[in-house]
Amino acid sequence: MMAGIGLAGIGVTGSASAQSAAAGDERWQFDVGSRTSSPTVVDGTVYIGGSGDGLYAVDAESGDERWNVDIRSQESFPTPSVVDGTVFVAAIDVTAVDAETGEELWQTGLGGGSAFTAPTVADGRIVVGTESDLVVVSATDGEEQWRVDSVLGWDTPTVVDGTVYVGSGDDNLYAFDLESGDEQWRTGIDSPGAPTVANGALYVGSGSGDLYALDAESGDELWRFPTDRGVQSTPTVADGTVYVGCNDDNVYAIDAEGGDEEWRFDAGGRVYSSPTVAGGVVYVGGGDSVYAIEADSGDERWATEATGADVPSPTVVDGTVYAGTTDGTLHALGTDHDQSSEGSRVELGTLGHHHVWADESGPIQFETTEATTMTEATAGEATAESESQASVEPSSTSTADTGSTTSSGDGPGFGVWSTVTALGGSLIAARRFGSEND
Repeated sequence: MMAGIGLAGIGVTGSASAQSAAAGDERWQFDVGSRTSSPTVVDGTVYIGGSGDGLYAVDAESGDERWNVDIRSQESFPTPSVVDGTVFVAAIDVTAVDAETGEELWQTGLGGGSAFTAPTVADGRIVVGTESDLVVVSATDGEEQWRVDSVLGWDTPTVVDGTVYVGSGDDNLYAFDLESGDEQWRTGIDSPGAPTVANGALYVGSGSGDLYALDAESGDELWRFPTDRGVQSTPTVADGTVYVGCNDDNVYAIDAEGGDEEWRFDAGGRVYSSPTVAGGVVYVGGGDSVYAIEADSGDERWATEATGADVPSPTVVDGTVYAGTTDGTLHALGTDHDQSSEGSRVELGTLGHHHVWADESGPIQFETTEATTMTEATAGEATAESESQASVEPSSTSTADTGSTTSSGDGPGFGVWSTVTALGGSLIAARRFGSEND
């Protein structure tokens, strides 16, 4: 094992030396001030949020702050998405910020509900879950396109080939058409987390402790792998293997096709963090450490301690591991390679991403249509359209006021908050897992 420098005792805030560091050693750290989101790294900038402290843009090479905007949050901060020069953040409102300057471009309300998940951007649309609704708005101006109601809320969505895959608090995993909001299928899963998709299969953890593989087109179960506790970590798939963390303190490597265990790694604490793979190494936060694990064998390469702080889902770019902690610090750690994250989670833009997904998702150019409101009593019933609004009859019908606004050009500075967890799963899942997994 190659030991890294303990993160908690370095005592450097703001910027630090950007000199090359040995694998697991720290290049620099940046003080966000409170629990951080998972990082997104695009075009040499790390975008990260801190609970109650706002959204930060940090130079990926030096650790210097480029800008910050005040976006208040309650329990944690949503992971930002960056597409076509725009940073999208979901809190009480969905907000678009210029990635270069931090200037607010537009802000739109979510019809009385606050955002409960990280935003997922695809094909000029933003998909975000609230405590009650799955909402899709235009990435151009925030105008609402459609919504689906679920009494128990949603987890962070993943979008692939025009389909939105998302877990719901009603113990179902849904597939919706991104353009229309029509339900394509649903599959019953206990407290499903945020899914990932690779090679026509969808992979998702559950509150029951099973990791599921489903056919992405039909929702039919392909296989399931049992663990000893709930799986809140979002899986990632690389080179035919599914990597996922678990509340039973293990990181698992599972054959993506057959569901057989390849190896497991004991992280010494619950693994809420979602893994990422780069240069043949799995990087993941477990308990109070960042681990580097051989992707083929499960052997530990190094571990860097972050005493007293859980570690959200890391992102690797050009051989540097970027990871936040719940004590409010963003860390840049060295590796022994120059590769970037290549697993499905990061490349699909779920809970953090880098330039590959940002390049494939932009540019944001399309004609917006009149906002469409969609509600339903049990998410995903058949839809009925009218001239100005498509809706599904709920137990009680409501129409949301999106309250979209455009920036006056006065620069950054807006107050919104979020209840999204930063640990790689959703706050919804964390609440539902509760005492049964303690």
